[in-house]
This record gives sequence, structure tokens and C-alpha cells, in this order.
Amino acid sequence: MSNRDRLVEHLQKPGEDIEPRYARWAEERRRCPVAKTSPAEGSGPETYVVYSNAGVRQVMGDDRCFTKPGPSWRTTRTLLSMNGEEHRVHRALVADPFTVQGVARFEKTLIVPLIHDLVDKFVSRGEADLVLDFTSHYPFHVIRRIIGIDESEHDEFIGLAFPVNGLNRGWEDHIKEFLLPRIHAARANPKDDVLGLLARSELDGRPLTDEDFLEYLLLLIPAGADTTVAGSSNMFAGLLLHPEQLELVRRDRGLVNRAVNEALRWQNPAATTFLRRSLCPVEVEGVAMPENTLIRAHVSAHNRDETVYAEPDRYDVTRERAPAGVFGYGPHICLGMHLARAEMRVALNVALDRLPHLRLDPSAPRPFVRPASGPDTGGDGSLAAVNSLPVLFDPPA
Repeated sequence: MSNRDRLVEHLQKPGEDIEPRYARWAEERRRCPVAKTSPAEGSGPETYVVYSNAGVRQVMGDDRCFTKPGPSWRTTRTLLSMNGEEHRVHRALVADPFTVQGVARFEKTLIVPLIHDLVDKFVSRGEADLVLDFTSHYPFHVIRRIIGIDESEHDEFIGLAFPVNGLNRGWEDHIKEFLLPRIHAARANPKDDVLGLLARSELDGRPLTDEDFLEYLLLLIPAGADTTVAGSSNMFAGLLLHPEQLELVRRDRGLVNRAVNEALRWQNPAATTFLRRSLCPVEVEGVAMPENTLIRAHVSAHNRDETVYAEPDRYDVTRERAPAGVFGYGPHICLGMHLARAEMRVALNVALDRLPHLRLDPSAPRPFVRPASGPDTGGDGSLAAVNSLPVLFDPPA
């Protein structure tokens, strides 16, 4: 079985509708914006869960008071575990391809042609599954090409970028074995990709070591596709389940960016909560916490905080204010957020251009978002995504 087949099998696992969970999280937020959990005896330390929009912004945006604990199995540090000046210097080395300007170059030369090629494969049928035929493909191709992995290794790359058995020590050992020969080849012949960029870079006046390369790649590879797969799938689900919103975007392409941002707010595709540890005594929403307190920032709940968003459970492409919370806040805001948004934006524009009268297949079950479509994230919760979107459209004459 190929890694692509394993991915499809994983996406097709049954799951429950995530929507009732949002109702429970809203009740928790109204009852206690910062809740202290008491684990079963011997199961771990006490943890605070932050449900409010303001509290999540504070916890995720302040790297002077909060840090992200790394999983115990990881042997290579990544940007996520760095703070302050160290984080700023290391992040700057690889930031250029992921800036607005850098992503604009990829949009023209890579993302647009790739997405058109995918549509070419099913447009004549007049029907497709937008998840299996479309949104679960292009994010893997895009990040692989940007990093500098050859197309002949695409299936193996899928297995590394979306390990169906989770991120763990076995995965880390496997990905290092895969990457080291490619790191050495990039040093000998650097190209115009992330591997080449790292090969030409220096830290403290010295060339990057193998471990320095891995610091970036072990973060970029698993993070570079799965959130975009889920975010894109949920965006199309939101529009197709609310056809009046799809019609608004079809009539006014100026709403495409809002449709993207609203999809990321309405259904957070990334981890439900993000784990942090306090670096000093701190107060969050009036709750005092000592140093070394474990805190879960509940990003999904914060995205539907009714004190910030009117009718937060409604998907509304005219909504002016959408959060960056899915990508984090402050110095650790997601490096790939502009790339993810660009892929979602291009996918929607191409679908509107080439799939006229796009609509849900009425003979298929009604789609819903389920919290079971991603690899284990070390206790941070799983990705939430719709796993199938059978659609009809008018094929070209």
C-alpha cells in the first residue's frame, strides 16, 4: 500500500461531528474562561485550560512568560522550543520564502499551475470528491517543491509529512534517515529551494550543521501540508453547506480572502489546544498561575468567543474580523500562514473559474467536520476536517 493510499484510508476513518463540541466549549468559556483541571492520580500535573479569546491571545502571544514544552521523544530542537533572540535569529534564516513577497512568487510559478493541473484530471466528469480529488493533493506537492524534494520521492514524502501512526521517535528516526543524504547533496549543489537556502546560510559565522538543517525541516515537513489540507476542505464545506455564501463569493471575488479567513475561524483546522508552560508567575483572565504551570490555549473555543464575534457559530464571508489564532500570535506566529492562505485562495478562485454551478451531490450524505483527520500531535489534539465532499458541477462543453 502506498503512503497516498494510507492517507486516503486515514481520511476516510469514521468520526463524529465536531459541532456539538463547540457548544460544550462555549458553555465552559461562559462558565469559567480559565479552568483548572485535576488529572487522575498519577496521570500528570494539574493543567489550566484557557477558553477565552483574550486569554488565548495572551498565552500564545507572550514568549517572555510562556514557552512551548517539546515532546519527550524529540531529540532535535525546533523553532517551537526557542524563545527571544535565539528564536528571532534562527527563524530569520528561513523566513524569506514564506513572506508575503516570497509566497507571491510561488503563487504564480507553482501554486496556480499545480492547482489547474489537478482540476484538469476531473473537470470533464462533472463530478468529484473535492477532498480526495483536490484538497488532499496540492498542499503536499507545494511544500515538497518549496523544500526541494524531488517529485520521484513524492509518495515517501507524504508518509513523512502525514504519518498516519503519529509523530513519534520512530518517525523522527525515519525522517532523519531520509533527509541526511539530501542535506549533503544540497551542500554540494545548492538550488533555489529551502535546502539550498539553508546550505548557503550561516549561524554565528559558521555554516549550518546537519542538526541545524534538521531543526527547520523536522518542523516544516509535518506542518507544511496537513493544516492546509484541513483548512481547504473546511472552506469548501462551509461554502457548499451555505450556498448563499458561495453565491456571494461567486458574484464578488473581493470576498475570497474573507472566505478563507472565515473558514479558518469557523472550523479551526489545526490542533484544538496548544500546550504552553509559564516561565514566571503570571495572571491570565484574573487567574494567578505560578511558574512552571502547564496551560492549554483552546484555540477552537477562542475562535468562537461571542464577546468578539457576533453569531460565532455561523459561517459568514462578509465578516470583517477574523482571527490569526489558528496560526498563533506574537513571535511564534506560524511561518507558513501566508503560504496556507495563498493555497486556499488559489484553490477557491480556480474552482469558481472552472467548476460552474458547483454544488453538493444531493445523493451523498451531508458532509460534516470531524476531529479525526490528522496525525497525533503529542496531546495537543487532532486536526479537524471534513473527510469527503462529493460535488457536482457543469463540465466543459
